[in-house]
Amino acid sequence: MIASIFQGFHRQDDYQNQHVTQIGREPAHARWQAWPDEQTALSGRQSPNRVNLDGIWRFAYYDRIADLPSSVAAIVCNQSITVPGNWELQGFGHPVYTNVLYPFQPDRDEPYLIKPSLRDPEDRGHQRIMERYHPPFIPQQTACGVYQRTLSYTPDADDDAVFLQFDGVEAAFYLFINRQPVGYSQDSKLAATFQIAPYLQPGENEITVIVLRFADGTWLEDQDYFHLSGIFRSVWLIRKPAFHIRDYQLTAKWLPSGDGELIARCQVNRRSGFADQRMRLQLFDPNGRICLDLERPIDRTAPIYGMGSGMSRRAVTPLPQTATFQMTVDQVMAWTCDRPVLYTAVFSLLDQDDHVIDCESSAVGFRTIEIRDHVIRLNDRRVIFRGVNRHEFAWPTGRTVSTEHMVAEIRLMKQHNFNAVRTSHYPDDDRWYDLCDQYGLLVVCETNLETHGLAGALTNDPEWSAAMLERARRMVLQHKNHPSIISWSLGNESGYGPNHAAMAGWIRQYDPSRLVQYENNDPGAIASDIRCTMYPPVDLLLRMIGNPHDQRPIVLVEYAYQITNSGGGFEQMMQLAEKYELFQGGFIWDWQDKCLPARNENGSTYFGFGGDFGEDLVDWINPVFMCANGVVLPDLTPKPCATEFRQGQAPLLIDLMDEATGPFLQTLATDSPLHAAVRERDEAAQACFQGLDDLVGRIGKELKPCEPKLAAQKKLFLAEQTRGYKTQQAK
Repeated sequence: MIASIFQGFHRQDDYQNQHVTQIGREPAHARWQAWPDEQTALSGRQSPNRVNLDGIWRFAYYDRIADLPSSVAAIVCNQSITVPGNWELQGFGHPVYTNVLYPFQPDRDEPYLIKPSLRDPEDRGHQRIMERYHPPFIPQQTACGVYQRTLSYTPDADDDAVFLQFDGVEAAFYLFINRQPVGYSQDSKLAATFQIAPYLQPGENEITVIVLRFADGTWLEDQDYFHLSGIFRSVWLIRKPAFHIRDYQLTAKWLPSGDGELIARCQVNRRSGFADQRMRLQLFDPNGRICLDLERPIDRTAPIYGMGSGMSRRAVTPLPQTATFQMTVDQVMAWTCDRPVLYTAVFSLLDQDDHVIDCESSAVGFRTIEIRDHVIRLNDRRVIFRGVNRHEFAWPTGRTVSTEHMVAEIRLMKQHNFNAVRTSHYPDDDRWYDLCDQYGLLVVCETNLETHGLAGALTNDPEWSAAMLERARRMVLQHKNHPSIISWSLGNESGYGPNHAAMAGWIRQYDPSRLVQYENNDPGAIASDIRCTMYPPVDLLLRMIGNPHDQRPIVLVEYAYQITNSGGGFEQMMQLAEKYELFQGGFIWDWQDKCLPARNENGSTYFGFGGDFGEDLVDWINPVFMCANGVVLPDLTPKPCATEFRQGQAPLLIDLMDEATGPFLQTLATDSPLHAAVRERDEAAQACFQGLDDLVGRIGKELKPCEPKLAAQKKLFLAEQTRGYKTQQAK
């Protein structure tokens, strides 16, 4: 039986219908800060129009959806829970770790709809399980949690648009305001925003959120991790004027001339009635100096050009309800992972009296990612991806990760010479991308899509095409303005079919400034700009490099699997990346052990694997300790293999060519300018090296010492040479 509490929505079984992925949810958009004015946007302070609702909420837990009362009014939330957080880590239900299997037992009395073929016909155990899988339906024993809190609201004459935004809820949820149905959403790793002004009353208001442990969207979220539930990211109350900025897009390219090309679009929410309004765009450099201050009308027709000698006159596609800016910025400081220079763009919606109606801002990094001559280039230079796969995970708190924990992760990554991260296997919290922008990490942003337990059945099923495309589309729309993101991934281990091809087509048309990639079942150039094979042996990798029929660049989406005492032989891969231009590195699996706090009979806490929490399902296809395959332990302590990676992927290598007199042969894979000196024991630095100014980005550059001969005991010291601008560096 389906609980009658959901009868206020247009179908009772929305959460078991892949064609209903949302009800009443706002279209996806870039992050709203809702600044009241330009000064506040530049101040770095929290916007007064964006209120955080994290904290203690009232809570009720139900073992089955069918146990819910027939109305919201009958729900009694007499327990408490911390938001954000996973309810399994707060005493409700059990976490479930799976790698291949879905995190629930199929109902034995339901027929199967999908009977996928398996490579191994003898694997009857796995096949029997798969034959009982019944997408889009979920088991009757699906738990749910009810969250409630009160909200004080004072109407404002100039404030007619009030939104409630959930940054992450797993797996699906219904929203009620004052017991009235507002909306429904799924896709647990993207923000969901709802307009709630029509449901609010002056004074106290009651928010009710019913979260389902599983829904039809779970069939698209079969990732290798602990499956957890609840409101695990922040909740925000956002107030905007009735006429406001709805979305904005910034594409900032670095040009070989040293100039930057900026294309900016800012869309308002109305389809009419904006004839007297204009949009202002201001661009500030890293030191807060203004570079641009332009205004444009909001128009349905072709955008207006002719803004001066610095203006590029190549037309861009006009969009409705949108102000469009296109210009050249003279001699910009480029964004790279070694020097992540950020500008700030501020959009201001102006009325006829030049008063600011609404204001949004974004960091801007001028960088160009492209494939030229079969090689991925960042700002015209070949890049080697010294990358790692990262789940959004913290061992004491599960899927809820603090900013401090994220910064600690990035510092460790930088200290171990990682320059890239793949967000396996879903989009991360906006704060992670902010930090990658700030500290300089190249990001592969991945769609929240994995159907490992069903192989490729759903990507070849047209009944699932809209749900899959929506996940990719919303990911791009939400995270499009982060310069650290250089590639969009179509998901992980989901087979390959026309649904993936549709995802790739939409992304390429909307955002041609980035790469598109996908690994599973070798989709070819239709869906992937690169060959991102998993775990190839060296002989296969060499055959791929030499394949004359496919010369796309190679970046391994996963390799060097860090299980038990692995990690050896890594340096050979880096040597191949230095030797063959077509092979450009990859992403180690993975960053952090995904364990949860468990207690033994003595009450001591230890790193818990799958099966340590009393759960009723354990993935027997793979060992339960496969959650522990990171470069660092759950508490971020580096494992011994971390030292191997730090040395093996060091961006600067120096080889002695002549032991008596030098010179040295250096290989430099960094954009950081250097200075060098030698010293003996505790002496001050004495001798410099010639030709340091042109070392950046060079491979095989001869480095000659000023001294004709260096004593054997003298040591070479290299340090980063800083310029006259601020950069954010991990220490």
